[in-house]
Amino acid sequence: MINKKQVKWILLSFLLFLFINLYLTSSYTLSFIDQSVATKAKVVAVDKKSIGYNATVRFLTSYETILDADMFSLTAPVAGQVVDIKYNRVIPVQLTKDSFFEIWFSTILIISLILLAAILFYVIKVCSGWKKNRNKKMRQAGNHIYTTFKAVEAVLKVKKEGRHPYQIISSWHDIKANKTYYFKSDYIWKNPVDYILDKTIKVIIDNKSKKKYIMDLNFLPENFR
Repeated sequence: MINKKQVKWILLSFLLFLFINLYLTSSYTLSFIDQSVATKAKVVAVDKKSIGYNATVRFLTSYETILDADMFSLTAPVAGQVVDIKYNRVIPVQLTKDSFFEIWFSTILIISLILLAAILFYVIKVCSGWKKNRNKKMRQAGNHIYTTFKAVEAVLKVKKEGRHPYQIISSWHDIKANKTYYFKSDYIWKNPVDYILDKTIKVIIDNKSKKKYIMDLNFLPENFR
């Protein structure tokens, strides 16, 4: 299981990869536009793809040569239909529909992915900062209770680099409500059982909801937290 820091690095690497592709794709598109010739073509055959359509079109080049070539289309063309196209005067088989969206489709797609990745990165950063701020406020204004240590539990459903994390479990009986609550610590990547010398563990709970809490793990060495 990857942590938030690793997710951030993956997103940053992905963003760098997208920016490189954006540069290459936009450069190719600008070069294509510079070398392109506009003409009309007749749709000969249409093949449905997972995204869009592959159409075989027939057109007359500037060298008075009739050429059949494949063209990607987002919308469904019809056999026999006449469409506006742009083709590369040097390599005529490189062609596209003569529309802004079709010509710049790859560039627009990459920009959309960049925006999506940037939004995800921002959300992760904001959520991380929000959690830290919430925990800080809870430590300052929350209700400090002293719970009874119950067990150390290995979290077998989670695995990272061949290891499973542990969680400390404790309980507290609310005398007023006559109800027992159980608390779990955040993941600990080393077995902390040898460091739990006191059966009492402090937990800070939210004043409005006992479901929101922080187990105080300051009794553990720094490299455990």
